[in-house]
Amino acid sequence: NAPAFRGSCYCLSNFYDNIGHEIHGQSTSGFNKKSYDFDFTGEKRFLWKAGERRIKDLNLLSNYADKTKTRNTFSHWVGMMTGTPYHFCQPVRVHLNGVFHGVMDMMEDGDDRMLARNGLDPEGAFYKIYDTSITLNAEKKTRKEENNDDLIALTNGLAIAKVIADRQLYAYDNVDIAATVNYLTTRFLNSDSDHGHKNYYLYRDTNGTREWQPIIWDVDLSQ
Repeated sequence: NAPAFRGSCYCLSNFYDNIGHEIHGQSTSGFNKKSYDFDFTGEKRFLWKAGERRIKDLNLLSNYADKTKTRNTFSHWVGMMTGTPYHFCQPVRVHLNGVFHGVMDMMEDGDDRMLARNGLDPEGAFYKIYDTSITLNAEKKTRKEENNDDLIALTNGLAIAKVIADRQLYAYDNVDIAATVNYLTTRFLNSDSDHGHKNYYLYRDTNGTREWQPIIWDVDLSQ
């Protein structure tokens, strides 16, 4: 992977300078056309759509291996239609240094502003899950001044070593069951099996119900 660098971009009649860029993704980092993370400065956040709140970070995703060029956009649209929290995602024409580079998928990053856009409390605990070592490798996206004891308590409460009745009781008290069913249904409708072991977020309504729910992320192997 190339090291992070800073540059400029232009979109919707807005010019942005001194933006942080770095390679995004694991397997896609080896593609000829890669994915990128954009980190906009506090002086000027990114306007992705007229009338919408500006965002702090942006993912420009490669669809180099997707012959349909629609999987990211369509799968998050399904999430919008089913009512589960989702990322805005749309195809955009990209020029690099004045030369046409390709059609890529512009998607919001998972952060407090994404939570707020989906009607969730942006101050709730929010984790990005990369693999089955949930408590070791999860990336905390909010409440970073705290430890991850809440996530450890969740995994302990649902540990398969416990009898099913105890796990069920813990889930009823600590998990938003309706939101979780909706999430799973959305994944099923998207024919998306590349999750569960990875590729999802966990969100907790820390200041409200204190219940957890999964949120979709990484849908490029769906449909």
